[in-house]
Amino acid sequence: MKNTKVKMIMDTAVCIGIACLFMVISLYVPLLALFSSVLGGMPMIYLGVKYRAGVSAVAGILGVLILILLTGNPFSALLVGIAALLPGCVVGYAIPRRAMFKTTVFAAAGAVMFGLLIQLILLNASGNGSGIENAVNVTLDNAKDMMQQLTKSFAEAGTPNPSVFAAFDVAVNQIREMIFLYLPSFVIGASVVLGYLTVMAGIYVLHRFRICRILYPPFSRFHASRAMCWAAMIMFLVASFSNDSTVYTAALKNMVTLLYAFIGVCGFSLIDDKFSKRLPVGFLRAVVYFAAFFVGYLMIGFIVQILILIGLIDGMLNFRRLGKVGEDHVKHN
Repeated sequence: MKNTKVKMIMDTAVCIGIACLFMVISLYVPLLALFSSVLGGMPMIYLGVKYRAGVSAVAGILGVLILILLTGNPFSALLVGIAALLPGCVVGYAIPRRAMFKTTVFAAAGAVMFGLLIQLILLNASGNGSGIENAVNVTLDNAKDMMQQLTKSFAEAGTPNPSVFAAFDVAVNQIREMIFLYLPSFVIGASVVLGYLTVMAGIYVLHRFRICRILYPPFSRFHASRAMCWAAMIMFLVASFSNDSTVYTAALKNMVTLLYAFIGVCGFSLIDDKFSKRLPVGFLRAVVYFAAFFVGYLMIGFIVQILILIGLIDGMLNFRRLGKVGEDHVKHN
């Protein structure tokens, strides 16, 4: 019993150190800040599954306190702690209770969304209720100023082309409107993706450390239901003929975007299912997909439309004879 407690304390200390390292990296490397929930969540999942959820919760609190001592900024440390550690604590609580896979993913996504919303609310409050709008406007206005200076340079060189800047100005204004319109879709979509990655990273860590082996629906088995496809198409038609700018229309367009995003992922899943029979190694398939998207990034819009079409056809006809995504419970071996 004494050796078990000593091992638990040692494991907790090591996990706190790793979590603090990930949080410090996310603080000073902005590109990794969005993935802090995935990186910082792995030690919390390990503690929650190997011992109990209370241990991971205590470790998370201690990690935040240590981060406060390291940075000297309690406010930033608390925000990073919520974003980086809370999803892992939630997953570490759900897995031992054999929750359904989709329930575990959505719980993790909810924790990620909670952290994102706190940061967005504080950002908005920093500008007297217009912080987000100000940040977007400043970024886009800077891009317009750079383009205007570039246009003037061309004019001084004897090749004036004012229509280029006019077209760029129109494009920037359209981007501005799309950012404000689809910000909820981005927050929800990013939360679901990061929640899924957190769960999958936790499953990988638990398997590598031989804590338990968890069976889960592989990506090649993602499938949209026929009802979801019909709902997405009907809402898309309604949204297409709605030219007003009311809150209800904006909400409808965001729902269509999220549904089509998931259907596109399911179309990619069908491709992965067929391709896995020729290349069974998942890592090699990921390299091939990354190279394909990198080469065809100029046609990314067309590629996304093709994936959505494939997902709709697969959802209607169910080529793989699959049930709904996430019906299986999280199973342990």
